Amino acid sequence: MSQLILTRLKRLGHGSQEDKVIPTLVKTLQGNVVKISCGYDHMGALCGRGKVYYWGYGANGRLGLGDEEDRLVPTMVELNEDVFTLSSGGHHTAVASG
Repeated sequence: MSQLILTRLKRLGHGSQEDKVIPTLVKTLQGNVVKISCGYDHMGALCGRGKVYYWGYGANGRLGLGDEEDRLVPTMVELNEDVFTLSSGGHHTAVASG
């Protein structure tokens, strides 16, 4: 997958909370996405070289960014290891490395 396209959610990764009625490219991640994972109100992308980006609703630290702030654009999660998969759910985020 070389592009990430999402539609009709409030935290799409475009820098605003406007609805999109047609698929729209998330330019921050263009050409770099290996896998995506969508939770209820947050999303993650696994990119080349094991880098992880999360954005959306940040309550309870679910974005893994060390705070509870919402993010409107994909933000890299600082990890000490390369990640090979990720999972997002209703209220969780998990990554696996090794």
